[in-house]
Amino acid sequence: MEPRWGLCGLENLALIPGSVGAAPIQNIGAYGVEVGERIVAVEAWDRGTRQSVRLDRAACAFGYRDSAFKRDPERWIVTAVELELSRDTAPRLDYAGIGEELAAMGIATPSACDVAEAVIRIRQRKLPDPAVIGNAGSFFKNPIVPATQAWALHGEHPRLHGGVSRRRRTHAQALCRWLIDACGWKGTREGDAGVSAAHALVLVNHGNATGLQLLDLKTAHRRLGARTLWRCARARATRHRRGVVNA
Repeated sequence: MEPRWGLCGLENLALIPGSVGAAPIQNIGAYGVEVGERIVAVEAWDRGTRQSVRLDRAACAFGYRDSAFKRDPERWIVTAVELELSRDTAPRLDYAGIGEELAAMGIATPSACDVAEAVIRIRQRKLPDPAVIGNAGSFFKNPIVPATQAWALHGEHPRLHGGVSRRRRTHAQALCRWLIDACGWKGTREGDAGVSAAHALVLVNHGNATGLQLLDLKTAHRRLGARTLWRCARARATRHRRGVVNA
């Protein structure tokens, strides 16, 4: 809602399901923005000391879909989140798809509201509606690999490379959705637990899947994705030794 109040900074996170308290735990992010960038402090109940504490951004130890709260879930109960927003921040438009969506909307100089609307349209088009089929949105993290390996694989699999890691400049993201597609799992199901046919990163519940069944499916995906990435790297290394590809 913040764009409607004239405030900017969270518009790229529009339509992410969940609660405010869960946002810093996961350090939710989408379309090039993470909530941790805008968090000044988090108030939480420390179950170890039985005290209410205020942790600044550094103490929250935000990482890629990670935080101090996520790493020690039995300790913390988040009770409040303090955000720093602005009225004049330049919109973040460098993530793939946003600029194209704004152009399709006929907007050349977007406001925060315009960016939020573009993100909402993209998400509604790409992701299954939780009101229609149970899901928790995009579920998987992109694996982080050495940048040299990612760029080498990019030459043979252009859709695999997801850009340089924002925190570890010597590493890069390998796109998990590409790995799942390459494994042929998109749109598949085991009982009522399955992978969305619309988006490879989304696990869905077709009716009566249990949480354990969804977790089992997640574990299987992670193992298969890791093996696929390893096989791609090994195959390229083998071809390189044989002089089939350039260094």
